Amino acid sequence: MVAFADIDPGKKQSSEKDSKSVKTSKWGNPLLRKALFNVMSALLMHPSEDPVYLFLDKKRAEGKDYYVYMAAGANKFLRFYYGRVREYLMEQGAPLPAEALVPDDADSAIPEVD
Repeated sequence: MVAFADIDPGKKQSSEKDSKSVKTSKWGNPLLRKALFNVMSALLMHPSEDPVYLFLDKKRAEGKDYYVYMAAGANKFLRFYYGRVREYLMEQGAPLPAEALVPDDADSAIPEVD
């Protein structure tokens, strides 16, 4: 999910130089990225005991750049959201996304070794 939104930090290093500050690449879905930033903005406007808000507030207090703490908060939000959706699907007995791609008879396709 984070890779699809492409809000993960970019990497730029070579054998000689390891850069500490690089721009995030913008290959992901711009509408998803905008929606995530809107969620982060709404969280910051309404202080609460939400773990994502506390994380954003901590990063902001550390003096991090706006885009840095917003992208980090969006990453954390996506991880929490994915975990809750996965938990809900497991309670409902629905197949998880990765399991949905595997056919039911996948075990029979693998030959047994004696």
